[in-house]
Amino acid sequence: LRFFISVIFVHFNINAIRFILIAALFFAGAEAAFATNLLSNGSFETTAADFNNQSTIATGAGSYFTDDLTGAELTDDIDNWIAVNNGSSPRWAKGDCTPTCTPLAMQNGSYAAALRGNGDANRFYQSFTTVAGTNYTVSYYILPPAIVSDIEKITTKICDSSYNCATPITTNIATAATANAWNSASFTFTAASTTTVITFSRVGSMALHTLIDNVSVVENTVLPPAFTTTKAVYPYDPGNTNLKMIPGQNIVFEWGMKNTGGPPDAGTLKLDMSIPSQIAFKIGSLTFEDGTIVSSGANGAGQQPSLTGDTTPGNTGMTVGSVQYSSAGTAGPWTYTPSSDFTDGAGSYDNDVRAIRVTPAGTMNDGATAPHVGFRVYYQGQVK
Repeated sequence: LRFFISVIFVHFNINAIRFILIAALFFAGAEAAFATNLLSNGSFETTAADFNNQSTIATGAGSYFTDDLTGAELTDDIDNWIAVNNGSSPRWAKGDCTPTCTPLAMQNGSYAAALRGNGDANRFYQSFTTVAGTNYTVSYYILPPAIVSDIEKITTKICDSSYNCATPITTNIATAATANAWNSASFTFTAASTTTVITFSRVGSMALHTLIDNVSVVENTVLPPAFTTTKAVYPYDPGNTNLKMIPGQNIVFEWGMKNTGGPPDAGTLKLDMSIPSQIAFKIGSLTFEDGTIVSSGANGAGQQPSLTGDTTPGNTGMTVGSVQYSSAGTAGPWTYTPSSDFTDGAGSYDNDVRAIRVTPAGTMNDGATAPHVGFRVYYQGQVK
């Protein structure tokens, strides 16, 4: 009498197990590296013929001439900028001096704007074209003669096409950290109309001038997401090193996703995962882990997945969100509710789940810079 014992091994082609990542083509974005300056003459340049040397001012970084802007000079002398003068400010500055001295190096070009106190009564302003609802970055440089009496502070107002800026969209006060040096400053705002006005004034009332130069306003251009995905299938049985793909064996199906671009719109990212017909889905086993795209290997010896890549990207800031099931595959419909067909010591299983759809909740963090962002999703099943 002979007995024949047949051991059935189940083989999975991992590339045939479908993982579909769907995201909308409209994205909340990150700033582009080389955007166009929407301001004209952000460095306050003009022809030498318009500049009248009226005063020479020495600083610890060098000397410069100033030109008081009065009368027609308020609108004519500095191309594309309009000055409002209530006293001896604002002025126009040129890095030069006579007869022998060290000229002040302007941050960009040969000229800069010079402001004293009295707030909005003495200011420079310019209007420029914007798109309502679009985000922009303002950047510029300031050089204070000292860090005292608020003369190191410059007030920038963003206004909705109103030159007097009575109700600004945004008010930003930049504070320089170093006297007699060019200090960078920047902030962002969202435009409210097709025309926007930017104004500069100084907080402190001390007689010394604070210089402004190299002003720019750039649109924060949208960058699309850049997803990469990985997947693995491996047997799961903590503490058991003799694992085989045979009926009754629990299996882990795992997907990792990394984004090295801008975030997709909230609610538009969907992950559709197929389940092979040889697998019964373990009810309640679906797990979402933020900030990793590979298994921790805590499932027992000999059970490492084949995922490769960054093990610790940054958190996406998302949660598992909505989970839907289909008994027909990734084409849907997504109306199936798992129910128990059998149980074992590890849990309950459904023979009919053929696909899972996960729609993560929340807005994904930007992934354009290292360590980027990522997450992994996995579930368990049992070989039938």
